[in-house]
Amino acid sequence: NAPQWFVSHYWGESIFAFVKCLREHSRVRMLGKNCGYWICAYTNDQHQLRSELGGSINESPFFKALGENCVGAVLILGERGEAIDRMWCALEAAVAFRDAKLYDLAS
Repeated sequence: NAPQWFVSHYWGESIFAFVKCLREHSRVRMLGKNCGYWICAYTNDQHQLRSELGGSINESPFFKALGENCVGAVLILGERGEAIDRMWCALEAAVAFRDAKLYDLAS
């Protein structure tokens, strides 16, 4: 199944907090067990990022994941809202809003 939700985060949260946020998001949205989340750390080859990212932002896996199969994006804020200060998270939010996707915050 193609993931329906794009996860935006700042890479500083613990994996436990990260999973807790997504479990709560899934519960609140009543997504069920078959709903998928797109998480760059588990989708992109972190050792080959230059080749993974493509020639432009629009060709990157991030923007492809926010494409037509994506219902929405969820931003994991972090303990003190650290994700708000990340330009990449702001760019992902701008694309989600531009494309009229649902946009949720998780903490």
